[in-house]
Amino acid sequence: MCRSVVAIVGQHARPELGASYQQEVALTMLFTDVREYVEIASMPEQVRHLIDCVVRVAQTRRGVNAVVLPNDLQDLAYEDPPLKHGTTHTGVGVPAESKVPEEGGLRAAAASVRNAAPCWSAPAPLRRTT
Repeated sequence: MCRSVVAIVGQHARPELGASYQQEVALTMLFTDVREYVEIASMPEQVRHLIDCVVRVAQTRRGVNAVVLPNDLQDLAYEDPPLKHGTTHTGVGVPAESKVPEEGGLRAAAASVRNAAPCWSAPAPLRRTT
């Protein structure tokens, strides 16, 4: 059975990215062939949204999902993004989708079907014409 993987991956500090710094690996490229979702955070305000997205994608699709956090970003204080145009906000704590309907709702639906008038009638007999 194929399962989802969520990886929260560390990376060199942001100023060193793309500078061929010691043992630098382009992690977004590393996961390209197998990934469902891979993003790199560049500001602390992005982290909540990225983590929410990676978890939602992992719940709905099977595969590798990752968020890359540069190590200097990990030391910065988090603040919620301001409520203004151009910022992204996300929900937290959304329950997983239920695959089985609640018993009360299922019983109510069954009762309405049982009590409904038939929506069809028997076809009229065919008449032969000569």
